[in-house]
Amino acid sequence: MASILEARGVTFAYGPTKWAIREMTFKLDFPRKVALLGANGVGKSALMLLLNGTLRPYEGELFVLGKPMDYSKSGLRWLHRKVGIALRDPDDQLFGATVEQDVAFGPLNNGVESAEARKLVLD
Repeated sequence: MASILEARGVTFAYGPTKWAIREMTFKLDFPRKVALLGANGVGKSALMLLLNGTLRPYEGELFVLGKPMDYSKSGLRWLHRKVGIALRDPDDQLFGATVEQDVAFGPLNNGVESAEARKLVLD
């Protein structure tokens, strides 16, 4: 069975000297509960943004459900259906005028027609 998440030699920096992650390697298999803990500035957020495709590693490879990360439009669409992030501050995450608009954003962003998205939200 494929792993849930895997990193092989992943390196990422916010600039030429501001390293967030250096040569990280790990593998999380099914079933697993994991807590990601660490002091401010050690790369927790960078790792999460790498795992959902927002950031790309400078070096190394990332795998989700055994598949290598694919940064094409269709690859990111698939990835975003598998990996999500809940931000610490709801004001950074919620942007619709209503709860319904926020909930409908995901389906609408994935090509669901407006009437179907509304039905999904209300169900």
